[in-house]
Amino acid sequence: MQTAYQIDQINDYTVIPIDPGVSMFRGDQVMQIHRVDSLAPTVLTDFIENRRPVVLISKHKKYIGFLAWADGASVELEIESRPQFSRDENILMIFNHPEFESFRVMQTRFIRKSFGWFKLEGMDPRRDHRYEFSSDIRVNLFQIPPGVMDYLTCGRLAIVRECVNGFDNADKPFCGCFDYIAPQSSNIMNEGSSFTVHPVHSEIMAKQAKTFTLKDISLGGIGILAPMSALPIQRGSVFFFELEIPRGEAEMHISLRILGVVRHSRPMESGMSELNVAWIGRLSEDILTKNLGLNHSRSIDQVPEDTPPLSNMTNRYKTAAPIAIAEKSKFWQGIKD
Repeated sequence: MQTAYQIDQINDYTVIPIDPGVSMFRGDQVMQIHRVDSLAPTVLTDFIENRRPVVLISKHKKYIGFLAWADGASVELEIESRPQFSRDENILMIFNHPEFESFRVMQTRFIRKSFGWFKLEGMDPRRDHRYEFSSDIRVNLFQIPPGVMDYLTCGRLAIVRECVNGFDNADKPFCGCFDYIAPQSSNIMNEGSSFTVHPVHSEIMAKQAKTFTLKDISLGGIGILAPMSALPIQRGSVFFFELEIPRGEAEMHISLRILGVVRHSRPMESGMSELNVAWIGRLSEDILTKNLGLNHSRSIDQVPEDTPPLSNMTNRYKTAAPIAIAEKSKFWQGIKD
């Protein structure tokens, strides 16, 4: 059977680390902050002067820290066990205090270590350039069961991202970026040419998708317009987001199926609701920036009719034996302990 894509080059397979600032932002137990000075002054003083501990999460490991200095989005702190962070490594900082009804969570990056003190800087996920489009682009949402996300977070399952370049049947160039759920193992790749897809991935993609409209997209996430009647979609819900950006809106056709988490939604005067989503793993600039340029939108007269569907991608993957999926995460209980 002839496929819609004639792949001439596989760019790479990448195991996507679960971004702590995304993977832990699930449910109603947390409130995200971007600056430490958003905490009440008495609370911040309690953390600094009374050495109230904060919890740090990086690469599935938990550390205890004590704030020594804070200014805006920057902090310096002492960290037990003196971990070895790499420059710009993402670190989740979690504040728990008797005055809080929920945890305060700040996504940070490591700046430097000096005289035993670690300097971290808060990151605002809204910093990325957002791209909007002149045509209606549909987005299919396939929900990830909470137990599957728990296994991804703890490393029992992995996300493998495939980035491809090729030509469609009209010899027009395209690029694609696709996330897959794979079993975690020491040899997840097979000679760099194939990998194993877990059966739960196919089960998720076989279910009925929710279909909404794209508002905007960035390297860090996506905005979606949904009718109020389709809500509520709970904050912290995780989905595969599947969409096609046609030629005319981009330099070449772009196909995406990316894992993301719903951060929040807000009603609009039009009767629609806007969902704000963060990707589990940021997109490469090769996918968006180089193909969409610096404009927020591009005006087109007609969307090409030869847009190939995602379902016609060639399938070169094997299937692993299923595993039992955990029902509830014990992460937050571990933070409290």
